[in-house]
Amino acid sequence: MTLTITTPTSNLDHSKEFYSKLHYTLLSENSPTIFTDGSAIIEINPDRYARPGVNIYKSSWQQEVEKLKMLTMVHEIPKGFLLNDLNGCWIYLIESDFPVVENVKGKNTAYPGNFSGLSLESTDTQRSLSIWVVHGFKI
Repeated sequence: MTLTITTPTSNLDHSKEFYSKLHYTLLSENSPTIFTDGSAIIEINPDRYARPGVNIYKSSWQQEVEKLKMLTMVHEIPKGFLLNDLNGCWIYLIESDFPVVENVKGKNTAYPGNFSGLSLESTDTQRSLSIWVVHGFKI
């Protein structure tokens, strides 16, 4: 399982320049465009109407989807499934291997500093946690 932070852009070239200037490492140029700081993986979506969120790659989500349907709406999309964590974070469950073979773990050379983890606001921590636990995350 691989998780990426996905962000839309109206200008892919400007976004690539932005992350390059911050010394992120370019892992994939196009379809998808992916940068890393050695820890976080950022996937840039050139569809300006795309929603920010997270993409989670795994060969099959069938077992998790059945559990998730008891907690929230799960929508089938061309590459897998879409849901949210009840606080508005869009979660794309992509049924495929992560498209980059290169090992993304390494020394952080990006200017923003060390990535400590994904932080999401919640108005109901227990309900949000129940969704993330189904994905295999732990406190």
